[in-house]
Amino acid sequence: MLETLDDVPLFRAEDLSYEDFCVFMTENRPCRISGITEQWRATKEWVLNAQVNTRRLRELFGDSVAPIADCQRSEYGSQPKTEMTINNYLDYWEEHRRPAVDEHRWANTAQEKCLYLKDWHMQRNFPEFAAYSVPRYFSSDWLNEFWLASDGQDDYRFVYIGPKGSWTPLHCDVFGSFSWSANICGEKLWIFLPPGEEVYFKDINGKLAPDITHITDRDRYPKLHEQKPVLRVLQRAGETIFVPSGWHHQVVNTEDTISINHNWFNGYNLFHVAEHLQNAENEVKKELSFMESDEAFGSQVEIVLRAHHGMNRHDFREILDFIARRRLECPEDQNARFDLLKCCEFLEDSVLKDEIKVLLSDSMPNGVHR
Repeated sequence: MLETLDDVPLFRAEDLSYEDFCVFMTENRPCRISGITEQWRATKEWVLNAQVNTRRLRELFGDSVAPIADCQRSEYGSQPKTEMTINNYLDYWEEHRRPAVDEHRWANTAQEKCLYLKDWHMQRNFPEFAAYSVPRYFSSDWLNEFWLASDGQDDYRFVYIGPKGSWTPLHCDVFGSFSWSANICGEKLWIFLPPGEEVYFKDINGKLAPDITHITDRDRYPKLHEQKPVLRVLQRAGETIFVPSGWHHQVVNTEDTISINHNWFNGYNLFHVAEHLQNAENEVKKELSFMESDEAFGSQVEIVLRAHHGMNRHDFREILDFIARRRLECPEDQNARFDLLKCCEFLEDSVLKDEIKVLLSDSMPNGVHR
């Protein structure tokens, strides 16, 4: 049986300042915050008597199409997805028999079929529907700030709707980003692995186990005996969980659940994002080494990197340049100076970099504080 520790602190929003939360971003540690979601429109309209309000969801979004994952199947370590209208998914939802959830063996929960609506860009598709407001702790979000100011065709803001027993395999979030996940209703059970400890759950081919709650084959997983206790946390309705960069995690819905989730990064985890990009680029270059002498090698690396990683060097430069130029518009703002300081570490535009250095040299003698 997997050895676990219950060690993810819970704070009331009224008792947690932004400065207090910055400690968790700086130290890259998870935490939970309650008291954020009570006044959200999503909480008031998507929930009825502590349960998913399917009637209201149909009225609001019934004809909208969303991605649906099959929790009982696995393809290349991920759950295959299809698309359904919200109406069709809720038809399934209302007919589906909920199983008893075995907290020690998630992937083998007995059930006929388990479909999970996940990664739905609800806010992008319905921008006029103000379902929630971004909590102040997560407001410095360079990733979504960039995309929303661009063509608006992409973002990293999602809604998840899953019946009891639906789950997400072990993974690390895209780009090495932070994420936050707010439970509108229901409960989730999370398992967290600090960065580097995922190695204990890789098989002899280096493939990560999708479900680490019940692994017994020590020949297939040679480092299993070295594993340390993992973090386990039950996230209840109304709680928001902060997921740090590089922490592998898997999640099961222990009750019918709706959650709102963002992937994001800022100056506090920019190093992790840059490192994640570098590692992904190294892997692509290794795969394409047969054409290294080709003059198109660099451009091909960029194409493959974007396809497999979701972001390439050009994209990363664009985001940093955008954030830096925006922050230069408010040079007296202390938070803007912090962002500029962090951007400067990775900017390639020498003119822009020099402009920032001149500005920062006029700041307080002890540097920028946040």
